[in-house]
Amino acid sequence: MNGRMSDMPEKGSGGEPVEMPRNSFATGSRVPGLVDEMRGIPVSGFALARELTSRTDGIIRKIFDSGEFATGGGWSIVALGSYGRRELCPFSDIDILFLLEKKTSSHQVESNLKEILYPMWDAGLTISYSVRSLKEALHDARGDFFLHTSLLDARHICGSERIFRTFIVTLAADRYLNDVGRFVSALAFHTRKRHERFDDTTCFHEPHVKEGRGCLRDLQSIAWLEKILKAGRCGLVSLIGRTECRELSRTADFMLKTRFILHEITGRKTDRIHLEHQDELAREMGYVSHGDESAVEVFLRDFHLKAAAVHTALDALLRYLNRPRSLTLFPARTKHDGPFIIHSGLLSFSRPEELKGRPLLVMSAFLKMAREGLNLTPQARAQIKDLVPYDTSLRVSSAGCTELLRLLQIPGLEHALISLLDTGVLEQLVPEFSAIRGRTIFDAYHSRTVDMHSIHTVCALHDLIAEERAAFALVSDPEALYFSALFHDIGKGSARPHTESGAEIVGSIAGRFGFDRDRSELAAFLIRNHLVMPDIALRRDLCEEKVIDGLARLAATPQRLSMLYLLTIADSRATGPEAWSEWKASLVRELYVRTLGVLENGIFRDPENAMRLDEKWRRLIKAAEGDGRISGRLWALPQEYILKNDVRDVRRHLALSSALAGNGDLHVDAARRRDHIIVTFIARDCPGLFSILAGLLAVNRLEIVSARIFTWYDGTVADTFTVTPPWPDWWEWNGIVRQFADVIEGKLDLEDRIRKITPLLTGPGLDSASSGEAVSLAVDNEGSDFFTIIDVQARRRAGLVYDISRAITSSGLDIHRAFLTRKSDLLSGVFYVTDANGEKLRERSLRHVVLQPIGRMIGMP
Repeated sequence: MNGRMSDMPEKGSGGEPVEMPRNSFATGSRVPGLVDEMRGIPVSGFALARELTSRTDGIIRKIFDSGEFATGGGWSIVALGSYGRRELCPFSDIDILFLLEKKTSSHQVESNLKEILYPMWDAGLTISYSVRSLKEALHDARGDFFLHTSLLDARHICGSERIFRTFIVTLAADRYLNDVGRFVSALAFHTRKRHERFDDTTCFHEPHVKEGRGCLRDLQSIAWLEKILKAGRCGLVSLIGRTECRELSRTADFMLKTRFILHEITGRKTDRIHLEHQDELAREMGYVSHGDESAVEVFLRDFHLKAAAVHTALDALLRYLNRPRSLTLFPARTKHDGPFIIHSGLLSFSRPEELKGRPLLVMSAFLKMAREGLNLTPQARAQIKDLVPYDTSLRVSSAGCTELLRLLQIPGLEHALISLLDTGVLEQLVPEFSAIRGRTIFDAYHSRTVDMHSIHTVCALHDLIAEERAAFALVSDPEALYFSALFHDIGKGSARPHTESGAEIVGSIAGRFGFDRDRSELAAFLIRNHLVMPDIALRRDLCEEKVIDGLARLAATPQRLSMLYLLTIADSRATGPEAWSEWKASLVRELYVRTLGVLENGIFRDPENAMRLDEKWRRLIKAAEGDGRISGRLWALPQEYILKNDVRDVRRHLALSSALAGNGDLHVDAARRRDHIIVTFIARDCPGLFSILAGLLAVNRLEIVSARIFTWYDGTVADTFTVTPPWPDWWEWNGIVRQFADVIEGKLDLEDRIRKITPLLTGPGLDSASSGEAVSLAVDNEGSDFFTIIDVQARRRAGLVYDISRAITSSGLDIHRAFLTRKSDLLSGVFYVTDANGEKLRERSLRHVVLQPIGRMIGMP
């Protein structure tokens, strides 16, 4: 019989649930104030959990001893799971097995359970229990992996010790349950499934201390492996070494203390470290700010570094223990290759003692791993980790750096490069890398620590080779490209802008890698400017000659531009799924192609543009012959509008515009593009039209990504927005059409509606993490030949684009382009504007006409 609190059968009812009084349900296993009790005393996570476990044991024993239940003799009360391990946290479930020597009548079971469970609940314990006989427990464990693992942590609390000892002996003797291969295979399967569930951006910024990668469940998995291996007469120490075992024990203590204090802070069973609790948790864990890192960032750096080490250790053990075997106890295939032994895809050293005299042998191992797709055995990993702290011959070794440079150019290097980082060898070669180890970036895009992001950027570059053959063909120095990819974020350990500090730092690193002055300057150029292309693509009008010419002057050569382009893509893809989209990729690609044309041909104007324009005009004229809605209206279309839109879209827009009856009419042409919607609004031009449309989108919780405004020569407006919907199947354009008419007719106060917007519980809301950047406002009269550029950075909120655009238009300006991007809690908006005469703004009017009204809107002092 298994059950939680409400599953206990009523006495004599034949198994139907008993109706429990509400006040018998407890809220948790909390012993109030245990952390406060020990405040000021250095206390470990193990000490806290064991004290709580001990107090809980005392409550259960007292209840057991006070009733007739204690005189039965045929029962044993056994702690399982975290309770069995003495790792109880304030709101952990208390897992108990009522172990019977033999099957007992249901009447007797129900009577005894009531006698002990009711007082437990009244005492404030959250009990998760099951009732099994010795025979049932073993039988059920064979078919239930999770029950088997919980039984591995079994601990006697009270009742018959004889029954418990019999059970432990029988469990240890069961050949099926102690089959190492079967257990490891099941553990590897369930670990992989769990990691898939807890492997996204949310889990990175708000780690799950119990189920996340490298957290408590992974540590428990290693402990289970140790018990199974001992049953098979093999020790964990022989696989990973004493040093690693001590590190894992310290990490287990850290993770347990984190979970314990998190429960205390939240007052409930909470295993995800939510953003709102991180400040208090870091403080309670004893962390303080260090340099430019806050206490939370220092805590999370420690957390991610420890979790990464645990994950790598478990992964190495599972790969080794789960490798294919022959009918003998030895690996099925073993190959001796000089100083290495290769078996079942795993590499070890034939003579580990030689590592101390031949430190470059370590680099040879990593090169072989990359070339042949191998992984280190747990023993080889432990041997390298033991070597690194004591052998300084690899530290800033030019020969070692040369080997690393060779490694960076091998496709399939991911596992080798991660092992290089995990074992500490990378930091020996490049001590500067330690500044970004485990460092966390708080925004909506980054899903990895800076060090792991850097490694994945190199891997992403290799993945691009087949996709961007033409760009790679222009790169004559791939070494410098891969080198720059690995160190492109090296400056994030500095308080200064990381692109500038990174370019300086890499100057000293490059010399160790054998780079001459020119190659060092090339690497510094790439690192200093690796954010330039996405910034231009997302925030500037790519049809402007000045924009393309400026990038061409910066890059100077097709090779430097191509390297910058490839690094941009790899960096974005390695950042996380939110950082690279089809829309962003198309803009960066367009910027690259246009700029490459300038560098290769010396001209901005693309001769193919004229051909495309002629072809579109020809198709439109032909279409107009049979469609009265189009004929006679082609004269109204601006050339740029035709270039920027597909002919089919132009025809639809013309047809929709022909049906406009007045200023209150609005027609919508919308299409889905993966996670975005491209929507064009067709209407008659009127003052503040862009602001009205932006406000309606805000009211309907559609977040604007970009906007392009086209006003035809006949006064028709075709404004195209790229928006993110509030939920995947949102499609309520008819409502926006009605709201537009109400605004025009004065029936709807748009500003009032925007102020009443409430945030959604789900969907693309504002990010909790702050970017730490300030609001800003700038006006640029030089970046465009035809427009004044207003650059705004403000705290994201509902209706912000509406407020900014209204401030601009109320100043008598016309908005022609708008490019909007978000970064954590900030919105960056770039608006291309002219005055009422279609001219750029006069310099002396900038501050009064533009800066003051917008500044007030975004809360600038």
